[in-house]
Amino acid sequence: MPDKRPRSTGIISLITVVLILPLMFPVNAHAYLDPGTGSFILQAAVAVLLAGVVTLKHSWHRVRNLFRGSSRDETDLDLDD
Repeated sequence: MPDKRPRSTGIISLITVVLILPLMFPVNAHAYLDPGTGSFILQAAVAVLLAGVVTLKHSWHRVRNLFRGSSRDETDLDLDD
């Protein structure tokens, strides 16, 4: 089954990418980051870290039993204690 697209489509796509790609990565941004931006990034990193810790703590019995090979019945008994 022959390809119905003209051969120039690939060349046009390549030229488009070559012309647009430099616009996506400018050399000089000329941007201002105020002191609050660093604080915000630090808060976001701490929040992600704490969310991971809480998630792991919440499902720790599942992770532990996954490596031990325990059945679900034993998990239910552990939670009741």
